[in-house]
Amino acid sequence: MFRRSRITGIFVTALMIFSMFFTYIPQAVFAATPKTFDFVEVTDFHGYLQSAEKLSDGTAITQQIGGVLAKQIKDMKAANPNTVILSGGDMFQGTPMSNVLKGQPVIDMMKNIGFDAMALGNHEYDWGIDSVIDTQNATLKNSTIPVLAANVYDKTTGKPVSYTKPYVIIERDGVKIGIIGIVDNKEFPDIIMPAYIQNVDFKDPVPVVNQLATDLRGQGAQIVIVLAHMGANQDKTTDAITGNLIDFAKQVKGVDAIFGGHTHTIIKTKVNGIPVGVAGSYGNGFIDLKITLNADGTVTAGDMKYNNNIPLYQTANPVVDAEVQSIVDKANKDVGPIFNEVIGQAAIDLTRAQSAQPYGDSILGNWAAQVTKDAVGADFGFANNGGLRIDIPKGNITVGTIYQLMPFDNTIATMKMTGAQIKIVLEQAVQDGGKGIQVAGLSFKYDPSMPSMQRVFDMKKSDGTPIDMNASYLVATNNFMGTGGDGFKGFTDPDVAKSYIDTYKLVRDAFIEAVKNQKTVTAKIDNRIAPASQNLFGEMVPTPAPAPTPTPQYDYGIVTVSALNVRAGASTSSKVIGVLHAGNIVNLISESNGWYQIDYNGKTGYVYGKYVAVTSNLSNITVLKTVKVTARSGLNVRVNSSTAARKIGAVPYGAELKVVGEYNGWYQIQYNGGYGFVYAKYTK
Repeated sequence: MFRRSRITGIFVTALMIFSMFFTYIPQAVFAATPKTFDFVEVTDFHGYLQSAEKLSDGTAITQQIGGVLAKQIKDMKAANPNTVILSGGDMFQGTPMSNVLKGQPVIDMMKNIGFDAMALGNHEYDWGIDSVIDTQNATLKNSTIPVLAANVYDKTTGKPVSYTKPYVIIERDGVKIGIIGIVDNKEFPDIIMPAYIQNVDFKDPVPVVNQLATDLRGQGAQIVIVLAHMGANQDKTTDAITGNLIDFAKQVKGVDAIFGGHTHTIIKTKVNGIPVGVAGSYGNGFIDLKITLNADGTVTAGDMKYNNNIPLYQTANPVVDAEVQSIVDKANKDVGPIFNEVIGQAAIDLTRAQSAQPYGDSILGNWAAQVTKDAVGADFGFANNGGLRIDIPKGNITVGTIYQLMPFDNTIATMKMTGAQIKIVLEQAVQDGGKGIQVAGLSFKYDPSMPSMQRVFDMKKSDGTPIDMNASYLVATNNFMGTGGDGFKGFTDPDVAKSYIDTYKLVRDAFIEAVKNQKTVTAKIDNRIAPASQNLFGEMVPTPAPAPTPTPQYDYGIVTVSALNVRAGASTSSKVIGVLHAGNIVNLISESNGWYQIDYNGKTGYVYGKYVAVTSNLSNITVLKTVKVTARSGLNVRVNSSTAARKIGAVPYGAELKVVGEYNGWYQIQYNGGYGFVYAKYTK
């Protein structure tokens, strides 16, 4: 008996040890072969299921962006079933079709493709979060795609908000994958309608992610991914990559890859050995990252790879996914009668180009501010530059045109303000880092040489009489500006805010009504916002007759490097507002300390003079070769070498083009007495 009991005890003990060992070691560690996963990210899609272009001969071209995107991702998924599909956020708001249908065709596309998770973007708040996520009638009501935001908290409860999840664990081929979502806590508070986030706290994502990464490993996740609506930019001259996403990546621990968004940039890099990527925007392409779980349980990550879809949907007969294309076709059928209705005519090009730099009035801005003012019978009207999203070309104005101009569901708000309180708002518009403003019913001057908040003077009503600093006036603006958006905190002064009234009339509806009533729309620049000099008493300084000066020896600059940043100021620390490429030609305004001030798409920009060749005669530019257009539908001509650049015209099939520069698959050509860019693939 004794011998038998002892043997039994030894056996039981050994069995317990064996069981304990295999309880705590994940099975995947002992996988016979490595398993490779494709992580695909699409970000900042902004409703771009398709994009309509029109050639100079009137031929309409529709680029099937959604159908091509779906085809490419589905093909990748078919080649590797271990594919994880992610969205970096800002998926729905942006195009007339998606806005009217509240993003429904976009989420239908995402479900059809098989997205596994989505980060919360700032534009998911544009219609109110309840319209997208948080109600039974929301865009995502029938979706199982989790929306992730681990660092978005409810101020009232002190807990994460109820409409998102901090993370999700999915499983592929027996492997658990943890995905953590975060938002940009530094930018979100300033770029979202204040009323939509008044009870929201955007926390520092670093400690949140570091803790969750540990927690997810404890739950058996063998791969941990961060999905962030947070971005980065790359200096095209130095290749340096900076931004909030990079700052975050430098501090985070325990994650295998980071996918970003928000900045509409294409980023492919590694930070402390962690792959970091941003997949651009508008469905132009997607990021693919291969991660391998090795047999010993270690993780090996490859490099971020960007897949460019632009050549695929710009062909005459793009290859699309039939199921997603049917979703797009149905959406077109649903909204076509609405958008195609012609409601009036533009007598001239209604553009956003400003009369002066750094701040001035514009043709379109003057019209928009006037409509806002007249809609509620206010004394003065205000519009923000960022709220006007397109120029309106001469010709037909449709309902769809107005939706493109004003894709946001902003409403008109009114309030009572004294002249002194109005001056504060105008000062905020023209201060250092200000975003400018468009006005109606008044004019003012500002002195850029004065300190911020001391620049505005000579404020007058449209009849030329001075604005009384003590008198009360009724002002109208949109509810974004009126609640402090774009830095206009003057509207939120308690003495002003107490008179705030939201009319709940959509700015877009006011624009549509105005076009219908006016039938033919026209406007003009009248220098109602103008830079000038003032003395210490706020009076205009008479401008002496200019002394004779020598004729400038240059008017134009030609970029001599592959890529040159355009900055908001004459400093490498200033914000990058665009990029020029080799052979680009720009109008030079002035030169100071080695920097040129230039006209950049109707705005003021600055470029480092070392990389700009100066000429006074464009005829000096050498024609490299002559090519012919091979695309049957013709080619769009753009102001820069990007499909996101403004279209300035089109050239038909067979047209001969004189090429003066080449960059990254684009030709710079002579066009209408100036220069433009065409996609080189469709020439020979």
